[in-house]
Amino acid sequence: IDMIDKIVTRGYLKRLDNIIQWQERDVFNKESVSQHSFKVSVFTRVLLDDVFGDSHDFQVERFKLDCVTHAIFHDWDEAIFLRDVSHSIKYNEFNGQDVRNAIDDYVNHEFSKEFENLDEQDRVAYETLRKSIVNVDPQVKIVVKVADWLALLFFCRRELALGNKNFTATYKYCRQGLFKAAANLANMAAEYFNIDSGNFLNSINKLIL
Repeated sequence: IDMIDKIVTRGYLKRLDNIIQWQERDVFNKESVSQHSFKVSVFTRVLLDDVFGDSHDFQVERFKLDCVTHAIFHDWDEAIFLRDVSHSIKYNEFNGQDVRNAIDDYVNHEFSKEFENLDEQDRVAYETLRKSIVNVDPQVKIVVKVADWLALLFFCRRELALGNKNFTATYKYCRQGLFKAAANLANMAAEYFNIDSGNFLNSINKLIL
Protein backbone atom coordinates (compact mmCIF):
# COMPACT_ATOMS: atom_id res chain seq x y z
CA ILE A 1 0.00 0.00 0.00
CA ASP A 2 1.41 3.36 -1.02
CA MET A 3 0.48 5.00 2.30
CA ILE A 4 2.45 2.44 4.31
CA ASP A 5 5.34 2.71 1.88
CA LYS A 6 5.47 6.47 2.33
CA ILE A 7 5.64 6.20 6.10
CA VAL A 8 8.14 3.33 6.19
CA THR A 9 10.50 4.53 3.45
CA ARG A 10 10.37 8.28 3.97
CA GLY A 11 12.16 9.98 6.84
CA TYR A 12 9.28 10.78 9.20
CA LEU A 13 9.93 8.25 11.94
CA LYS A 14 13.69 8.76 11.71
CA ARG A 15 13.20 12.49 12.15
CA LEU A 16 10.99 11.98 15.20
CA ASP A 17 13.76 9.85 16.70
CA ASN A 18 16.39 12.45 15.84
CA ILE A 19 14.60 15.70 16.70
CA ILE A 20 15.53 16.46 20.30
CA GLN A 21 13.34 18.71 22.39
CA TRP A 22 14.63 21.69 24.37
CA GLN A 23 17.76 22.04 22.22
CA GLU A 24 18.10 25.66 23.33
CA ARG A 25 18.79 24.59 26.92
CA ASP A 26 21.22 22.44 28.86
CA VAL A 27 19.31 19.21 29.53
CA PHE A 28 20.56 16.31 31.64
CA ASN A 29 18.29 13.65 30.08
CA LYS A 30 17.67 14.54 26.46
CA GLU A 31 14.34 13.42 25.04
CA SER A 32 13.41 12.87 21.40
CA VAL A 33 10.01 13.70 19.94
CA SER A 34 9.35 9.95 19.68
CA GLN A 35 9.97 9.48 23.40
CA HIS A 36 7.78 12.45 24.26
CA SER A 37 4.97 11.24 21.99
CA PHE A 38 4.99 7.82 23.64
CA LYS A 39 4.55 9.41 27.07
CA VAL A 40 1.72 11.63 25.81
CA SER A 41 -0.01 8.55 24.37
CA VAL A 42 0.28 6.70 27.70
CA PHE A 43 -1.06 9.67 29.65
CA THR A 44 -3.91 10.09 27.16
CA ARG A 45 -4.95 6.47 27.53
CA VAL A 46 -4.94 6.71 31.34
CA LEU A 47 -6.76 10.07 31.28
CA LEU A 48 -9.55 8.67 29.13
CA ASP A 49 -10.24 5.86 31.59
CA ASP A 50 -10.05 8.29 34.51
CA VAL A 51 -12.50 10.77 33.01
CA PHE A 52 -14.79 8.63 30.84
CA GLY A 53 -14.58 5.26 32.59
CA ASP A 54 -15.43 1.97 30.93
CA SER A 55 -18.13 3.18 28.57
CA HIS A 56 -20.01 1.02 26.10
CA ASP A 57 -21.35 4.03 24.25
CA PHE A 58 -20.16 4.01 20.64
CA GLN A 59 -19.76 7.80 20.49
CA VAL A 60 -17.57 7.83 23.60
CA GLU A 61 -15.48 4.88 22.45
CA ARG A 62 -14.97 6.47 19.03
CA PHE A 63 -13.93 9.70 20.72
CA LYS A 64 -11.44 7.83 22.94
CA LEU A 65 -9.92 6.14 19.88
CA ASP A 66 -9.57 9.52 18.14
CA CYS A 67 -7.83 10.92 21.22
CA VAL A 68 -5.27 8.10 21.42
CA THR A 69 -4.64 8.33 17.68
CA HIS A 70 -4.05 12.07 17.90
CA ALA A 71 -1.75 11.57 20.90
CA ILE A 72 0.42 9.23 18.84
CA PHE A 73 0.62 11.73 15.97
CA HIS A 74 0.32 15.01 17.88
CA ASP A 75 3.92 16.07 17.17
CA TRP A 76 4.13 14.49 13.73
CA ASP A 77 4.14 18.03 12.32
CA GLU A 78 7.69 18.38 13.66
CA ALA A 79 8.77 15.62 11.28
CA ILE A 80 7.44 17.84 8.48
CA PHE A 81 8.68 21.12 9.96
CA LEU A 82 12.05 19.41 10.63
CA ARG A 83 12.57 20.68 14.17
CA ASP A 84 11.08 21.26 17.59
CA VAL A 85 9.89 24.81 18.33
CA SER A 86 10.22 25.84 21.97
CA HIS A 87 7.27 26.83 24.16
CA SER A 88 8.76 30.28 24.65
CA ILE A 89 8.45 30.92 20.91
CA LYS A 90 5.14 29.19 20.18
CA TYR A 91 3.35 30.71 23.16
CA ASN A 92 5.00 34.13 23.49
CA GLU A 93 2.57 36.96 24.30
CA PHE A 94 3.60 39.11 21.32
CA ASN A 95 2.82 36.84 18.35
CA GLY A 96 2.70 33.26 19.59
CA GLN A 97 -0.64 32.64 17.90
CA ASP A 98 0.72 33.99 14.61
CA VAL A 99 3.73 31.67 14.90
CA ARG A 100 1.51 28.66 15.53
CA ASN A 101 -0.79 29.60 12.65
CA ALA A 102 2.15 29.99 10.27
CA ILE A 103 3.57 26.60 11.27
CA ASP A 104 0.15 24.98 10.89
CA ASP A 105 -0.30 26.49 7.41
CA TYR A 106 3.12 25.27 6.31
CA VAL A 107 2.60 21.76 7.69
CA ASN A 108 -0.85 21.56 6.11
CA HIS A 109 0.62 22.55 2.74
CA GLU A 110 3.52 20.09 2.94
CA PHE A 111 1.31 17.28 4.22
CA SER A 112 -1.17 17.72 1.36
CA LYS A 113 1.63 17.87 -1.19
CA GLU A 114 3.35 14.76 0.19
CA PHE A 115 0.22 12.61 0.21
CA GLU A 116 -1.50 13.75 -2.98
CA ASN A 117 -2.42 11.39 -5.84
CA LEU A 118 -3.34 8.45 -3.61
CA ASP A 119 -5.65 5.69 -4.80
CA GLU A 120 -9.06 5.15 -3.18
CA GLN A 121 -7.82 2.58 -0.64
CA ASP A 122 -4.99 4.81 0.54
CA ARG A 123 -7.29 7.83 0.64
CA VAL A 124 -9.05 6.35 3.70
CA ALA A 125 -5.72 6.04 5.55
CA TYR A 126 -4.80 9.55 4.41
CA GLU A 127 -7.98 11.04 5.85
CA THR A 128 -7.40 9.25 9.16
CA LEU A 129 -3.84 10.59 9.31
CA ARG A 130 -4.98 14.06 8.31
CA LYS A 131 -7.65 14.03 11.03
CA SER A 132 -4.94 13.20 13.57
CA ILE A 133 -2.37 15.77 12.43
CA VAL A 134 -3.75 18.83 10.64
CA ASN A 135 -7.53 18.65 10.94
CA VAL A 136 -8.04 17.64 14.57
CA ASP A 137 -11.38 17.75 16.39
CA PRO A 138 -11.15 20.59 18.98
CA GLN A 139 -12.54 18.32 21.72
CA VAL A 140 -9.85 15.72 20.96
CA LYS A 141 -7.20 18.44 21.23
CA ILE A 142 -8.47 19.36 24.71
CA VAL A 143 -7.86 15.83 26.02
CA VAL A 144 -4.44 15.41 24.44
CA LYS A 145 -3.34 18.86 25.64
CA VAL A 146 -3.76 17.70 29.23
CA ALA A 147 -1.62 14.65 28.48
CA ASP A 148 0.95 16.90 26.79
CA TRP A 149 1.20 19.03 29.93
CA LEU A 150 1.51 15.88 32.06
CA ALA A 151 4.41 14.71 29.91
CA LEU A 152 6.09 18.09 30.38
CA LEU A 153 5.45 17.96 34.13
CA PHE A 154 7.11 14.53 34.22
CA PHE A 155 10.07 15.83 32.23
CA CYS A 156 10.52 18.95 34.39
CA ARG A 157 10.37 17.00 37.63
CA ARG A 158 13.00 14.59 36.39
CA GLU A 159 15.34 17.41 35.37
CA LEU A 160 14.80 19.23 38.67
CA ALA A 161 15.42 16.03 40.64
CA LEU A 162 18.78 15.78 38.88
CA GLY A 163 19.62 19.34 39.93
CA ASN A 164 18.89 21.10 36.62
CA LYS A 165 17.67 24.53 37.73
CA ASN A 166 17.11 25.55 34.10
CA PHE A 167 13.60 24.09 34.40
CA THR A 168 12.48 25.83 37.59
CA ALA A 169 10.48 28.53 35.80
CA THR A 170 9.23 26.06 33.19
CA TYR A 171 7.92 23.78 35.94
CA LYS A 172 5.92 26.65 37.45
CA TYR A 173 4.58 27.58 34.03
CA CYS A 174 3.76 23.91 33.36
CA ARG A 175 1.72 23.56 36.56
CA GLN A 176 -0.35 26.60 35.59
CA GLY A 177 -0.86 25.25 32.08
CA LEU A 178 -1.87 21.82 33.37
CA PHE A 179 -4.39 23.37 35.78
CA LYS A 180 -6.06 25.36 32.97
CA ALA A 181 -6.01 22.44 30.55
CA ALA A 182 -7.57 20.09 33.12
CA ALA A 183 -10.34 22.61 33.80
CA ASN A 184 -11.00 22.82 30.05
CA LEU A 185 -11.22 19.04 29.86
CA ALA A 186 -13.66 18.87 32.79
CA ASN A 187 -15.87 21.53 31.20
CA MET A 188 -15.78 19.78 27.81
CA ALA A 189 -16.65 16.40 29.35
CA ALA A 190 -19.63 17.95 31.14
CA GLU A 191 -20.86 19.88 28.10
CA TYR A 192 -20.48 17.22 25.40
CA PHE A 193 -20.72 13.94 27.34
CA ASN A 194 -22.58 14.91 30.54
CA ILE A 195 -19.74 13.55 32.66
CA ASP A 196 -18.79 14.82 36.12
CA SER A 197 -14.97 15.05 36.30
CA GLY A 198 -14.65 16.14 39.92
CA ASN A 199 -12.44 13.21 40.93
CA PHE A 200 -10.18 13.82 37.95
CA LEU A 201 -9.74 17.50 38.87
CA ASN A 202 -8.95 16.55 42.47
CA SER A 203 -6.23 14.20 41.21
CA ILE A 204 -4.72 16.94 39.05
CA ASN A 205 -4.84 19.47 41.89
CA LYS A 206 -2.99 17.06 44.19
CA LEU A 207 -0.42 16.43 41.46
CA ILE A 208 0.47 20.09 40.98
CA LEU A 209 0.52 21.18 44.65
